[in-house]
This record gives sequence, C-alpha cells and structure tokens, in this order.
Amino acid sequence: MKGLELPISMIVIIAVAVLVLVVVAAFFAGYFGTGTGAISLESAFSRGCAALRAGYQCLPENTGKVIIADYAKTVNDPNKGIYSLQKICEEKGLAVGDTNACARACGCLIT
Repeated sequence: MKGLELPISMIVIIAVAVLVLVVVAAFFAGYFGTGTGAISLESAFSRGCAALRAGYQCLPENTGKVIIADYAKTVNDPNKGIYSLQKICEEKGLAVGDTNACARACGCLIT
C-alpha cells in the first residue's frame, strides 16, 4: 500500500498547484474584476442622487445638470469619466430621457 500512496499524494499536490496557478492567472487576466463596473456605477449613482437632493432641490429637470466627474464606463471611456446623473440613470436601466423616474430612483418625492 505504501508504494501507491506516494504517487497518489504527488498527483493531488500537482493538481492543487495547477488549480492555484489557474486562479492566479485568471485574477491577473481580469476575469475576477468584472463586478467593479457595477460597483462604481452604484457609487456614482449614490453620489449623483445626494447632489440632486442637496443642491438641486430634488427637481427632475436638474438630473441632466448634476455631473459625476469620476465615473468611467470602461478604461478607455470616450466621455473621459464625465457623466450627468441622467446618463447614470440610463446606465442603470431606467427609461431613456425619463427624468421623473431618475429622480424617483434617487428618493425624491415626484408625483
């Protein structure tokens, strides 16, 4: 039994080492970073909503005036990371051009 135990242990060690290498390679290749866009989208939306409530009296027509300067959709974003709250709302899936829905999603009491 001792003769078979050594090769099986070595196969298990090699399998674990290969698995670790695959996970590390996937991490550096960016496969585990796909969720960061959604996090920064939510962060940009939260900051934009706070600005809409604090400085723009929660008026729906002001969603295009609230600017979020550091949100970037991709690494090579053609907008250079400058988006209005209305654009952020559209990125989140709210109706295009519906300023009332955007303001409502920010917690503003819109009738």
